[in-house]
Amino acid sequence: AENHWGPERSWTNLQKLYRAVDHPAFGISCHIGGWSGTDGERDAADREAAPWIAHTHISWDICEGPLEEKLANLWNAGYSGSYSVEHHSARNEYRNVAIQLAKVRAVLERFRTGASDRVGKR
Repeated sequence: AENHWGPERSWTNLQKLYRAVDHPAFGISCHIGGWSGTDGERDAADREAAPWIAHTHISWDICEGPLEEKLANLWNAGYSGSYSVEHHSARNEYRNVAIQLAKVRAVLERFRTGASDRVGKR
C-alpha cells in the first residue's frame, strides 16, 4: 500500500489496513510527506508510520526542505530498506535525481558517523 492517492493518503486508513493485514511481509510504500491533512498532521504521520515503512519515495520538496528530520524518523525506527527518490518535472530529471541522491546520502552519512543531533541511538 502506498500513501500516494485517494483514501490511502490518510494515515488513519493505512494504519487500519496495516493492522488488518497483520503480516510481517506487508509494509507501507511511503511518499514522505505525502499524507493528507495539515502540516502538523503530515509530520505526525511520517513519524508514526516510520516503523511500518517498507519503501520510500523522497521528493524534491523534501530534499530541499526537512530532509534530515524526515530521514531521522526512519533511521530512529530502525528502517533497513532502500531510500528512493523521485522527480517528476520532465526537465533535467537525471541531474536532479543525482542531486537528490547526493543529499540523501549525505544525511545518512551524518547519521552513520554520529554527526547529526537528530538521530537517536540504534
